[in-house]
Amino acid sequence: MAFRAALHQAGAAALSQLLQFPEPAADQRTIPCPCGSQAHYRELRSRGILTALGEVELTRPWYLCPRGHNGQFPVDRQLDVENRDCSPGVRRMEALVGQQGPFDRGREQMKVLAGLEVTAKSVERTAEAIGTDIAAREQREIGKAVQLDLPVMVGEPIPILYVQMDGTGIPVVKKETEGRKGKTDGQPAHTREVKLGCVFTQTGWDEEGYAIRDPDSTTYTGAIETAEEFPHLSGSLEPGLEPRPAEDCHGRRRRMDRELGRPALSQRGADRRSLSHSPAPMGPGPQPVSQ
Repeated sequence: MAFRAALHQAGAAALSQLLQFPEPAADQRTIPCPCGSQAHYRELRSRGILTALGEVELTRPWYLCPRGHNGQFPVDRQLDVENRDCSPGVRRMEALVGQQGPFDRGREQMKVLAGLEVTAKSVERTAEAIGTDIAAREQREIGKAVQLDLPVMVGEPIPILYVQMDGTGIPVVKKETEGRKGKTDGQPAHTREVKLGCVFTQTGWDEEGYAIRDPDSTTYTGAIETAEEFPHLSGSLEPGLEPRPAEDCHGRRRRMDRELGRPALSQRGADRRSLSHSPAPMGPGPQPVSQ
């Protein structure tokens, strides 16, 4: 630990030297201000930042707008430390330990594992801020999908897409299960069901006749949405691409086809279904049969 602390101290001193920015050149002493005017360079100002090596000192130019009186530190924006006390690396550490358990325990882990002194409140703020940002980005992507604002497809059309779906229960807070019956008579529900879906392409079939997923083109994402979101999607299918009614599968699974005028595969493991724009699958695999 003492050796690590000495290395951190030496690294922090070297990093502080690198973070001493000089006064701007004559042609860089004015920058645009959000108010529409120009902010002028006034002086160099210093501040402390907690990095993965420890506390360092950052000295950078400060600009002030004479009309809107808005102060700016362009270097802070470039380093992603604007209005923040920690470097991006430390914030990632805090987010990781913050999601594992109590924030005070995260503070202790930061000290033991990284040798950094942070407060439980700092871990809490960072974890919540990063979580909120991730949720907002995912929600924007979900919104695009709901509105069918999808990426433009290039290259050859995919003849077959396999859709696999299942359901499971997840623990929720008590207010989410009010008025719902539990699995045991007389007991309230403790979980809500969510549907899990997987869509993947095929590269061929294995010895048992199952589609082989292409690992190089697999993308994972996840979201929990209310059931009210799905009617909006089901009414926006491509012309000629109609959903088939769900049917029981293995006593508990449900399945749904969205195909273009072709029957479902009779292959065992009936939860493996196809989304196809082609009258027949590619390759020597199992062929569709009439039902």
